[in-house]
This record gives sequence, structure tokens and C-alpha cells, in this order.
Amino acid sequence: MPPLTNKSCFIPLCLSLLASSPTTLASNRDLSLALAASPATAAAGETVTYTLTVTNNGSKPAKKVIAATPLPADTELVSVPSNCRAVQTDHRLICKAKRLAPGQSLSWTFVAQIGASGTQPTTATVKSNKRDANPTDNRAELAREDRGSDSLATKDDTSSTSTTDTTAQSSGNGTTKDDSSSTSSTDTTAQSSGNGTAKDDSSSTSSTDTSSKNQDSHEQEPAADKIAMPDMGANSAREYHPDAQADEIHAVATANIALAFDLYTAYQQGNSGNFAYSVPDLAQALAMLAAGADGDTLSTLLGALHVDLQESRLHPAFNGSALDLSNRNSTAHLELNTALWGQGQSQNQAYYLFESGFLDTLEKNYGPGLEAVDFTAAAKAPIIANAIDPWLAAHSQNTLTGLVTSLTPRTRLVTGSSLSLDGAWQTPPDANPAAEGRFELSSNDQVLVPMLSFTGSFAYAEGNGYRAFELPLADSDLALWVLMPDHGRFAEFQSAFGPDQLHDILAAMTPTQKTLYLPKIAITSDLPSGAPASLALSGLLSEGQADFSRVNGEGYLFLGALSQRSAVSLSENAAQADGATITTHLANLDEPDSVWSGSGSSGNTTTWVDVCAPVPQYDPSLALARPFLFALRDRTTGSILSMGQVSNPGGTPAAPDSTTYPCGVPLSGG
Repeated sequence: MPPLTNKSCFIPLCLSLLASSPTTLASNRDLSLALAASPATAAAGETVTYTLTVTNNGSKPAKKVIAATPLPADTELVSVPSNCRAVQTDHRLICKAKRLAPGQSLSWTFVAQIGASGTQPTTATVKSNKRDANPTDNRAELAREDRGSDSLATKDDTSSTSTTDTTAQSSGNGTTKDDSSSTSSTDTTAQSSGNGTAKDDSSSTSSTDTSSKNQDSHEQEPAADKIAMPDMGANSAREYHPDAQADEIHAVATANIALAFDLYTAYQQGNSGNFAYSVPDLAQALAMLAAGADGDTLSTLLGALHVDLQESRLHPAFNGSALDLSNRNSTAHLELNTALWGQGQSQNQAYYLFESGFLDTLEKNYGPGLEAVDFTAAAKAPIIANAIDPWLAAHSQNTLTGLVTSLTPRTRLVTGSSLSLDGAWQTPPDANPAAEGRFELSSNDQVLVPMLSFTGSFAYAEGNGYRAFELPLADSDLALWVLMPDHGRFAEFQSAFGPDQLHDILAAMTPTQKTLYLPKIAITSDLPSGAPASLALSGLLSEGQADFSRVNGEGYLFLGALSQRSAVSLSENAAQADGATITTHLANLDEPDSVWSGSGSSGNTTTWVDVCAPVPQYDPSLALARPFLFALRDRTTGSILSMGQVSNPGGTPAAPDSTTYPCGVPLSGG
């Protein structure tokens, strides 16, 4: 194995060097655990997906949270989240979280193949570095109560057994014996015995905190057919206070609007139906690609992003923008997440070399640690794809899974970027969930659909051929903006609408007392195949034309896929939006060894003075809505989170009461 250099590195060693050093841990803060297995029972050789969830039940934040799960010696880890690592020496999986707010829960999903013994993981421990004001009610250990169940019951450590960070052992009666010296820094990584008492963590995992601090230097290289997972912590190196200036964050928001309309053009080409797409996740994905690009490829990506910033300022600006959006709109559960899966140790025990500067840029500004997988093992491609799906599901309402359909042995890097939003209405809709309204289609026909009606003072405007309004979300700076063109003018607005028109309409909106109607909707859309061309990114998907040399120092990579799936729903309770963008880097066929270490008519026959179609008349007492464009937007920066159109929300045909002839009179009846 060649030595590490300061220019390139391979998984897992380079990432261990990038991660922050562990600190001495003190006593727990009311942390509880739950562990679910799917399927609940499995035989040797079968794959099981486990979800480990830690919850802060205390009244203060818990920091530097560490959860550990002992693994049977013959268990093979297939996939592990980027903020977890496998410790080979004592068969443990360790996951970290930088901070848990009171009442907050965090889940880690990992996939494992059951070994020949058929034994599954059954216990876990958790600890943090903050003292607990009431250490008598810690919940630190769980044990499988029922082998046929897919969950583990949490036990209360009511005896308050605390052990020191050295070699202290619990006496089992609430007192602690210290084999070294007295210290005030305690660590309640207790294991419940099922009767309210607790046992020292060292007795169940055969390691104390002191030994675990030094394990990195003693870890063995994993077998060639195993997947090594580096210790990246929970966004351990991300800059949570980036030096992004206000004008740079504004530049990202302005660019985001331009990208949103580029995507609108791409989505509406050949599509007159419903669609929805998210914007920040795709923008983040392109920015992450830019971190590894150079030359014309970098210029192309910066052009697609519309960000008028030097590349050195691009990434801090994106970091600042994402953190600003999330922090101001946490009540609306607005989250931006990223993931990174890279080629690790191959079947011939060679490691793919990644530029440490590339990995450092991504981790500091976007948060993901690199999860090592082996794309060269073709048999593992389905397992890896299934491992990516849990990440997609975890950052959506389970609407985005299946986005990755195949991975080839030439895959070297996969990036994931996601948006999730679930915001309640500031002014809830009128209470009549069974109410139906009319939705007028472009064909002049109408359908009956479940309709939401909002009554109150809203930002509202009427102009030449349109009306527009905005429905704010509760306790946030977010709102649903709607543009509803007049009858027969939807296509006109589709073709001419852009950032300038949006700006002018927003400027014209004033608070107005109104009752507004929108159909309940649920839309899921995939990025059209022609979107890369619309975004001028086709060259990146051409082997030999792309320059991603800053990924590995040499290049020989091109973009194998740019995929996006988005979902938007409007209901009585909330506006929800999810989006995920996945990119894959493929190796060129000439990849050198040096990148490795080792509208219809009525059919009426009446003769007309003018040639026109009759217009059916419907029950005017029912609420009416028409095809509309929408955007979920941040009103502070103007950034567009999700955008789309609704031309037909479904429903049942509405029977007309009568027919009128607006452009002539009948010469004869019949």
C-alpha cells in the first residue's frame, strides 16, 4: 500500500485524518435509544436494514452524541451512513451527532449481511459530553426483548450508575468504583440489565472510552470484499459559521431564481400536464460538481448556476445560504442534506485516490463525509443502490426512493443532495375537508376536485390576464406563491414567464381581504431526459470531454447521470415539498492505474355567425380554480425552493348546467 501524500488519499485513512479528534466525554443527558430491524428476522447470508434512533429527552441540548452498536464478528456491513464508522478491532459500529436539541431525534440507517452464525446486533449504547442535571433518569441502553420484533425496548437506568472515562466499573447498586483516580468527568454509557440496574460499557463491548480513543491507530484494513466506512463524525468538519457575506448569500438566492426558470423551461418542453421540481438540491449538486471540476467544465457549471462569484467564494456562499435558510425556517422543517458515496477498496485491494482538497471543500461547505463503497464489484451494485434508498427515504416523505436504478463497475463517485419542507399554513384553510370545487381545464371542460379555501388578508395582485396571491407558512419566512392566468391564457404565460415578470408581479402585490381557492394536489416528477441540454450541461455527460481532474488529481471522469425526483403536496394541514438530486461520476475507458493506490369541440351542429366553440356553463355556487403556476419561496431572500404547474388536478367531470355562445348568436336552433 503506497504512503499517503498531502495531495491525494484513499479511503478510509485520509478521511480519518480529516476528521476531528475525539474529546473526553462526560455524563449523559437523558438520551434514549431505539433500534429497528427490517426484516425483523433473517437467516445467515440475508441482508437486514437497521435503523438506530437516539432521542434527547432532556431539557438542554446534548452535544457530541456518540451511539455504538456491537456487531457479531461474522457480520458484514454493506452500507453505513457517512457519520458512522465500523471499528474492525472490536466489531462495533459507532455513529456521531454534533448536537441534539431538546426533544430532537436522529436516526442512522445501516445495512448488514447476517453471518454464518445467524446472530444479529441486539444492543447499543449512547453518551454525550454534557452533564445531566438529573442523572438518575438516564436512558442509555436497550436490549432485544423479542427476537420476533423489529424494535428494541428502552430501559431506564434508574440506579444512576456512572462510570469514569478511565477504567471505572459499576458496582450495580448505584455507586461507582474507580480503578485509577477520582475524576469529575463521568460517562453514563450504561447497559440496562432489564431490571433497572446498569452495567459498565466496557463489560459489554470489551473496550473503555480510553481504549476507543486509540483504536484508529490499531484498526485493521478490511477484507477486500467488505466495505470500509471512514469516521467522518456528524458533519464534523462543516463550517457552521462560514465567512459568507450577505451580498454573497443574496447572489446565491438571485442565481437560484434564474436556475428555477431554466428548470421550468426544461420541464415544460413537451409537457402540458402537472409537474413540480425542487431547486436548492439541484443547485447544491451542481456546486458540489464544481468543486471537482476545472477548465471549461468548471466554467460550464458556474454558468448553469448563474452565480456571479469567484469559485473560491462559491462554496462558502452556498454553505451560508443553506444554513441561513434552514435556521430561519426550522419550524417549517426545512432541511437541506447531502451525501457522498465514493469508490473505496476494490476487489483487488486497491484504493481509489481522491484529492484531499476536493473532499475537504465538500465536507466544510456541504457537510457530507465520504462513505466508501466498492462499485467495481458488480454483484454489489444492487445492494449499494438499496443502501442509497434509505438515505433518500430518510430525507423525504418516502417519496424519492428508486431514483438510483443502476450502478456500473465504472462508477467512481455518487453525490446526493436533498430538500425537505413540511410547513403548516399560517392561515389554515376553512374547515370543510369534504368540500368540492370546480377546476376549469384548458378545454373549457371542468372537473370536480377536493378544494381548499383560504379566507383572510393575503398578498394579492390582479393584472393583465392574471391574478396572483401568496399563502404564508406558519412561523417562517416561507410562502406558497400562486399565479393563476385568466381563462385561455395559461399557455401564453407559460411561454413568456421569467424572473423579470415574477419580480414585477411580486412588487404589485398588496394585502387584500380575499377568499382564495386551490385544489388539493400531490405531484411527483422526474427530471426530463433533455434537461442537461436545456441547462447547457451535455458536454459533462460525454466521455473524454469533461474535466473533473480536481476529484482525483488526473481526471478521466465524466458525468454518468444527473437525476432528480421532486414531490409537492398541498393539503388541509400543510404544504410539503421534497426533492433529491443524484449525480454519478463514471471513469473513462482509458482510466490509468495512477488514479488508484494499488383542447376539444362540443360536437354541436348549429350554424354560427362567427366561428367559435360553445362554452359550457357550470354551477356558479361552487368555488372555481384554473390552471396555475406555483412556487414555494423564501420571502426574505426571494430564493425559490420548489416550483411547478398544475393544469389538471384529476377529479370527476362536472356536468354543465347550460351552454352559452360568447362570440356569436345561433342562426338556427337544433
